[in-house]
Amino acid sequence: MANYTAADIKEIRELTGAGMLDVKKALDEAKGDKARATEILRVAGAKAAAKRGERVTAEGLVAAKVVAAKAGQVGYLIELNSETDFVAKSDDFIALADEVLEAVVKADASTLEDALKAKTAKHDTVAAAIEDIAGTKLRENIVLKNVGKVEGEVVGQYLHKKDPALPPYVGVLVALNGGDEAIASRIATHLSGPLAINGSFPYKNITDVPKEVLETEERIAREKNAGKPDHIMPKIVEGFMRSFYKQQVLSEQHFGLDDGQPTIKSIINGAEIEDFIGFLIGGE
Repeated sequence: MANYTAADIKEIRELTGAGMLDVKKALDEAKGDKARATEILRVAGAKAAAKRGERVTAEGLVAAKVVAAKAGQVGYLIELNSETDFVAKSDDFIALADEVLEAVVKADASTLEDALKAKTAKHDTVAAAIEDIAGTKLRENIVLKNVGKVEGEVVGQYLHKKDPALPPYVGVLVALNGGDEAIASRIATHLSGPLAINGSFPYKNITDVPKEVLETEERIAREKNAGKPDHIMPKIVEGFMRSFYKQQVLSEQHFGLDDGQPTIKSIINGAEIEDFIGFLIGGE
């Protein structure tokens, strides 16, 4: 039998995060050599991580934080994915999401690449934090899928749960120049509907719609109404485009939280929609 002590097991567990039985097996294989046992566990951990990486991550959570900035406010949004909702609602997963979000905010990261390199309170990088917790506690494939940032005079947020027992699965941030945070949050709530239903967002204003998209929509309108008199075709196209704008342009949409059906443009009352982002668990 290999010669090692309980202190040896404890030391290796702290170094690798491996379970007690795995450490004992590695020490037996290494004939009590702690350095070799650590190598065995690291190789095994890498293989396990590779296998985890092949598994689908269709659950998880979205988390957001809004902080003060020189010119107003900055909002950060992350989407952290897991394999199962059981892990998604666990304390360890939620704590990992908090650690990642705080690192993103501190590093002012706006891209996935920058976020994964950001230093956390407990780990050298976000990537290392995810790998550590995934391998030692959660035992699932954990992926930081999306990271986003918006800036404006005010930033509003909305997080939505599909089940009270689970963390938020839809998250939206809206930045306005003018208006106030309450209005921005109401618009974020409105946007969570089309995001959850369609998995996509509309354009901010009519001027943001690309020329080629407008040309395509107008062509479709004409083809759908081929054969109708030429003198009424402009009105037909105008009505078709008005309907398109109401569906695809945020400022032209009816505000879904008011039965009176005012437009978003009237709700913001002269404020400018600076930016918005949203993530949906299971979306693109």
